[in-house]
Amino acid sequence: MVGEPRYIDYCRKFGFEWEPMSDAGHMRYGPAATLMMELVEDYAWKLANELGIPVFKIRGTNMFSRGERLIDEHARLLTRGCTQSRVIGTS
Repeated sequence: MVGEPRYIDYCRKFGFEWEPMSDAGHMRYGPAATLMMELVEDYAWKLANELGIPVFKIRGTNMFSRGERLIDEHARLLTRGCTQSRVIGTS
């Protein structure tokens, strides 16, 4: 029987966990993991700003449930708008 991949031990050691109350693959971060993620983010932001081109930060939820009425309504509007744009653009 094959054991867990080695990276799982490192994740646990540094406080990275899979969120059990979410869809598969979503993470939560303990204090050490949060610090590591913030340091990587700060370093990446520094490097991106040194490129000499406009760089913008955008934050927000990237996964939504279509089972929520308002989310579904907005998704339908966005999908319809994209379809209309393609149709208009190809005419």
